[in-house]
Amino acid sequence: MIVEFPIQTVKTDDVSFPHFPQQPFFSGVMPLPPSINDAYQIITYKGGKRIGPSSDLQQFKNDAALMLTQAEANWSLINAIRDSKRKVPLAVEIRVYFRSQWKQDLDDVLKFIIDAAFTRIQLNDNQVIELHSIKEVDPIEPRATIEIKCVVGH
Repeated sequence: MIVEFPIQTVKTDDVSFPHFPQQPFFSGVMPLPPSINDAYQIITYKGGKRIGPSSDLQQFKNDAALMLTQAEANWSLINAIRDSKRKVPLAVEIRVYFRSQWKQDLDDVLKFIIDAAFTRIQLNDNQVIELHSIKEVDPIEPRATIEIKCVVGH
């Protein structure tokens, strides 16, 4: 289901700027990313070595991209943010459902989740000024959920 949010223009002190709603404009579910320890590997090439993504991280990126095609998104608002000449401050809420409460760090996976979602909506994640993360337990279906919304009044 796609929910449309109107974009209004607000005029203050002879400056017009878009007024964005506070509801999430993107909400999606993706698989659980690999931990930071499993996300990178040393890649040897003719000129030397470098660190690159592991097959686990690449698999996560592919799976997340597929699952996020089913995300709820307000594409007219996303396109307005992308086309805006001004940076629009964004807030992100992430819930990570691990198999167990104590076996994996919450902060290990946040960057991968944010990158997957922002790749899907083609926005730069440097617009995120608020980040809320919550660790949950679901031994049957580990996953991550993300909601992205505009920050009003910043």
